[in-house]
Amino acid sequence: MRNKELNERLRALAGQASVRLASDIEAGAEIPFEVAEKPGSRSVLYHYSPLSAQFVRERLPVLRDLPGYAPAVEALAAVEGCSAYLRVLGASYVPASQRDRAEAVLREFLARVWEDSTTLEFESPRFDRAYIELESIVFEDTVINTVVAPLIGVALAAERWELGSGLALVRGDLSDAPPEAVWASGREDEEPNTILILTAEARPEESAPLTEARMCFRKLLSAVRLLKPGAASLGASAWWRSDTGPWQAVPLGFAGRSRGNPYVLEPDERSELMEIFELLRLGRAMRGSLSWALSRFELGCEQPVALDGLSDYLLAARALLDAGEPPAVGVALRLAALCAEPADQRSVQMRTEAAFKLERLVMRGDVDAGFLASSGVSSPEALVRDLEADLRALLRDAIAGHLPADLRSVADEILSEPTGRHEIPEREPEPEPEAEPDTDYVVRRSEEETSLLDEDAADYSAAV
Repeated sequence: MRNKELNERLRALAGQASVRLASDIEAGAEIPFEVAEKPGSRSVLYHYSPLSAQFVRERLPVLRDLPGYAPAVEALAAVEGCSAYLRVLGASYVPASQRDRAEAVLREFLARVWEDSTTLEFESPRFDRAYIELESIVFEDTVINTVVAPLIGVALAAERWELGSGLALVRGDLSDAPPEAVWASGREDEEPNTILILTAEARPEESAPLTEARMCFRKLLSAVRLLKPGAASLGASAWWRSDTGPWQAVPLGFAGRSRGNPYVLEPDERSELMEIFELLRLGRAMRGSLSWALSRFELGCEQPVALDGLSDYLLAARALLDAGEPPAVGVALRLAALCAEPADQRSVQMRTEAAFKLERLVMRGDVDAGFLASSGVSSPEALVRDLEADLRALLRDAIAGHLPADLRSVADEILSEPTGRHEIPEREPEPEPEAEPDTDYVVRRSEEETSLLDEDAADYSAAV
């Protein structure tokens, strides 16, 4: 067996189709017969031959609503030798569309399974003969490469998600992945990892698709992180094999670090994840500074402590929204305009300003109760998580094309409106702190100086 996944899907569909076709026969449908000649020793003998293959072909439309139909078509669509199979079986027309070819192959394959059968029951020997014939044609002079890697920290509510182009997400204990991948990373909940699987056909002399796998896995991780927060990462290793050969460990090149709560992919999130992944895979929306900002955002997601990712998130925000003025003012205003409804814009603006203030204090080692009291922030970790959520929403809208590439201009246009739903109230500047006398070797700060943002705001107001 060259392709176990294809075998399992076709076998499952054949079992379902047998039940459906048998019920149709019980309801009155009839398998046509023809009178066939059979030469004998002294005379020609005649017998009735069931046209069951014709019956199956004609009833393919009623099989399309079976649970196993779509997965079987998807598996066949990923096989490059479908055209050869149709030609070998004498098809006069080979569809140009990949999916149409897959459906045509499925129709002929099921017809071969029950050729000359009078009962249409599922019989394993019949299926095996038809499947061996299929594989011998479609996989002639080819090998099936499989690359797997654990998506650490992510649980899959369903058993398997097909993401297209040979890529799938599978619950680890239901996959053929090696135990090192299924149970890697020492999970405390003792649950199996979700496994990323890439399958690709190649000629025996061609190299394994490891670069393609690394790129696909990396972009899918980005899509997972953009979908929602949570502990999602890739490990340092992947595993590869050709056909049913032994698994070989290969470097994947990721740190395997993550932060956040357990990450569960729910069934209703599949279409949204696939949309984000497809946009990232094609790369059509990654214009200007968007790609760099996404990379910086993900660096922040990988920091084990939320506060350690603060600078990464602020750099991503500056890449998208900074126009040269003090970033604690300009970036905060623009982020609020783009990410929040009118009632919430003020709070987004203020917490973004507080994030810039927090960054400066972190660099000086001054994150203490004085900062918390002056800024009104109950927890630096919560502030960073809020900033992460705002950036995630902004990046998703930009990548999906819901916002133009020039985010600064869009935000400035919103801010220039004198009235309306996007208007952001002006903040009155606070009095300047009194200057401290110069002191050698010792830096002294007044209580008012902890409000570093207000100095930037005052400078910016004077400049404009």
